[in-house]
Amino acid sequence: MLPKKQPSTPLTLAREKPVTELDKLSRRAVRGLGKRSAGYTSREVKTTYELDATGQRTVKNQVVTSKQNPPDLEAIIFTLTNLEAGRWSVKPEAPPVAAAENAGAGALATIPDDLLRGILRYFPEHSPESNETPAQ
Repeated sequence: MLPKKQPSTPLTLAREKPVTELDKLSRRAVRGLGKRSAGYTSREVKTTYELDATGQRTVKNQVVTSKQNPPDLEAIIFTLTNLEAGRWSVKPEAPPVAAAENAGAGALATIPDDLLRGILRYFPEHSPESNETPAQ
């Protein structure tokens, strides 16, 4: 008699699903983004070669250095704006002053006429007299 097949659970289904190249690439991209966001240490090897008497290339000197790479601001911004879009945005909301400027004539209607005329004295190119067409 054959043993009964166990019911499939989400965990067993995940293990049974074949890993595609796109899955591998996605995981690698996420790891790289995390690495650049947090900063990392890399190892650099500089090797100097010389030719021996027989003409073969041999290692003359090898210098191994450890380099500290700081967190990358662009990677941090990308991560925050994509993972927490509700809290972080590259384009912040317009401040209240900009909203009043965009309101147009409605916002100007609340300013007294004499105050507007006083302000326009400092900008003669925008005064009502400059809008008149010259006589010919």
